Amino acid sequence: MALLEKIKRHCLSKKVIDAHTDQQVGYDTLTPKIITDDSVKPYFDALDFAFTKQDVKNIAITGPYGAGKSTVILSYLQSRLKKDFITVSLADFSLSGKSDKNLLDNSEIEMSILQQILYKENKDKLPDSRIDRIQNRNKKHVTSLFFTVLSVVAPLILLTTVVFPRKILSLFSLENGVLNTIINAYPERLIISIILSIISLFFIVRVASKA
Repeated sequence: MALLEKIKRHCLSKKVIDAHTDQQVGYDTLTPKIITDDSVKPYFDALDFAFTKQDVKNIAITGPYGAGKSTVILSYLQSRLKKDFITVSLADFSLSGKSDKNLLDNSEIEMSILQQILYKENKDKLPDSRIDRIQNRNKKHVTSLFFTVLSVVAPLILLTTVVFPRKILSLFSLENGVLNTIINAYPERLIISIILSIISLFFIVRVASKA
C-alpha cells in the first residue's frame, strides 16, 4: 500500500508540474540555441564569405541584447566547423587582480586570450607549451600511452635478441639447429640490428620531444 501511495503522489505531482509548464508557453529563454532551418542561412552565407577572404582578420557580429548573436555563432560553429574551434570568453579573464576595467591594457588582454587558447587545447597538439594542464586519464589516454611505451620497448627487445641471440633465445628452449642457424646468420643480424637501432632511436627521440 505504501508503494501505491508513493506512485499516486508522484503521478499527481507530475500532472501539477505539466499543468504549470503549459501555463508558461508564452515564455522563452535568451540562452543560445542551435538552429538548423533556413532562417540562419543569410548569416551563414555572410560568415562563409568572410572566412573565404584571406585579408579578413577579424569578424564581428553586432546587435542588441537578445537579438540572437550567440545563437548564430553557435549554430554556425556546429554546422560548419563541428569541433574544430576554441571559445574564448571575456568573463574568464584574470587580469592581475584589477577590479577597474579602465586599467586593462592590450598586453593583459592578449595574455589572457593566449592562456585560454593554450589551456583549452590538447597538450599533445602543443608539446612546446610550458603551461601544465590537467590531463584526462581516460581510455584513449591510457591506450595512447601503452602504444607509446610499446613502440620504444619492442624495438629494444628485438635489438637485444639480434645482438645477443644465444642468451635470449636459449630462454625459449629452441633446438640447437635453429639456434645455430640464427647465430651464424651474421650479415642478416647486422642489417636487422642497424634497422632496429634506427627505429628505437626514432621512437625515443619522439617520446622525449613530447615530454
